[in-house]
Amino acid sequence: MNIIQEYRATTDWPYQIAASGVVFREREDGKIEVAVLVRNQPNKNYNLPKGTLYHDETLENCAQREVLEESGKTGEIVGYLGALQDNFLHPKVKIQLDRTVHYFAMKFVSENDKHDSEHDSVEWCELDKARQLLFKTMAVKREFIILDRLKEFLEKFDI
Repeated sequence: MNIIQEYRATTDWPYQIAASGVVFREREDGKIEVAVLVRNQPNKNYNLPKGTLYHDETLENCAQREVLEESGKTGEIVGYLGALQDNFLHPKVKIQLDRTVHYFAMKFVSENDKHDSEHDSVEWCELDKARQLLFKTMAVKREFIILDRLKEFLEKFDI
């Protein structure tokens, strides 16, 4: 029997578990901004950092690891924003995915200039603008819903 190293979909098994962190900070003027990933090709699009869960890590650890790898940011997890589930054919590897992504609110702690090559850059955007960018360029992923939840979470718990 093979031991699964991560919960990634394969040609034999479509189920995948992933985690994401929405890193936010408050500007001096009181406005909240979030870190979004930018991919310039084929068209400019925006995403939140996320990645596949390893079999021996928690969802929280996965979210923090992926945020650091993909954005160069670190954050303190202050809340859970729920999950999104989707089913799609992966455009590059042609594998059917049934993926669940768990999202965490992460208060910004630090950053460096390093991020993986999966995205071209990382931008800080005001929360409402980030939501518009996610909706406009990748509405099918529904990540804009997570920013709605972040806004509600921050207001409800006065973070």
